Amino acid sequence: MKLQSVAVFGSGTVTPESEIYQTAVQLGSALACAQFVVYHGGYFGVMEAVSRGVRWAEGESVGIVTDQFEKDPNPWVSEIRRVKSWQERLFALIDSADAFVVLDGKTGTLTELMVIWEMSLKGFLQKPTLLLGEQTKEMVNYCKEKFGCDLPKNFQRVDTAQEAAELLDKGGMSPAISDEE
Repeated sequence: MKLQSVAVFGSGTVTPESEIYQTAVQLGSALACAQFVVYHGGYFGVMEAVSRGVRWAEGESVGIVTDQFEKDPNPWVSEIRRVKSWQERLFALIDSADAFVVLDGKTGTLTELMVIWEMSLKGFLQKPTLLLGEQTKEMVNYCKEKFGCDLPKNFQRVDTAQEAAELLDKGGMSPAISDEE
């Protein structure tokens, strides 16, 4: 079965001058070129960047926003879906997408990553989950080393936005992440 949609998670505070913002623009564009519908949290930082990349590639991005945040969605979103709470927002993103890409972020991104990680370990979720960014790699390694957390079989590290899009276009997974990484 071909994957049709991807949810992207990452920091809401990165600026257009940052490397992670530029990576997210590239990711949005590459995913749109591969015909994926791209879901994200709808606001700024990585969410804006990925929306911008999707728009430039003439794709579709869906921003899931919450009434709890008193701010407007970014102007690059193709479609806006509103939910009542940030918890509903997180699970709407998880439920809507066939796969995930997690970029560098802060506590919100870490929360999203940990929810996907735990749901995957418990067998509730087996969607391809790609980890893109040095900070994300460090967070995963820290959890593995410090807490002995197993990495789900559906998780994969990637080095570039293009690699993420190509891997997802092929179904989402290559050989499992080795424990040495």
